[in-house]
Amino acid sequence: MIRHVATPVPDVDPPGPLSPLIWGGLAIFLTCAGLGGLGLAIADSESAGVTASMIVAFPLGFIWAGAIAAIALYFMKRVSPPVRLGAPFGCGCLGGIAMGAISLLFFAVIFPEL
Repeated sequence: MIRHVATPVPDVDPPGPLSPLIWGGLAIFLTCAGLGGLGLAIADSESAGVTASMIVAFPLGFIWAGAIAAIALYFMKRVSPPVRLGAPFGCGCLGGIAMGAISLLFFAVIFPEL
């Protein structure tokens, strides 16, 4: 019979607050900048507003999904440093693609029917 000996898990330092603060600050800044540009485009014409909405969707989805992932990783105790750096980017890409797809679906399919 083979017995497995449990190997001790190496201690990983708890994450610092720098990553969530940077991601959160960028999220707030890009949201204000993106919505400001969107407001200027909407004031010009409806079609410019639709185009600007589809352009702004990916960056806002990316930055907010990355910020939420960075905040969630801050509260996890045993996470390796590569995961701490890579997970917000991976979640950001997924969030940006999802937000862009939802925006494109809305403005290409639903909005013209209204």
